[in-house]
Amino acid sequence: MDICAAIAGRRLIRFDYDGHERVVEPHTYGLIGGGRRALCGYQVEGGSRSGSAAGWKTFHVDGMTRFEILDRTFLRPRPEYRKGDRGFRKIFCDL
Repeated sequence: MDICAAIAGRRLIRFDYDGHERVVEPHTYGLIGGGRRALCGYQVEGGSRSGSAAGWKTFHVDGMTRFEILDRTFLRPRPEYRKGDRGFRKIFCDL
């Protein structure tokens, strides 16, 4: 799973999470509380347990399956993006 390559190339990723397929613009990857690896991104397609398919979401990496980097790209970070997100204890890579 090369999340940093997807972020660097601004490529969308697809994965299954919580019983739903997701397509996400990855923005920040790192460690959150408890030392868990997490991805913060903007979901553009797919389902969600909350019923809200699109929007900002944080995903625990250990809960992702069938991870795939897509050929589709996105042009720029979303306007609400916060570089150096303080919700992460350590950032491995971000836009």
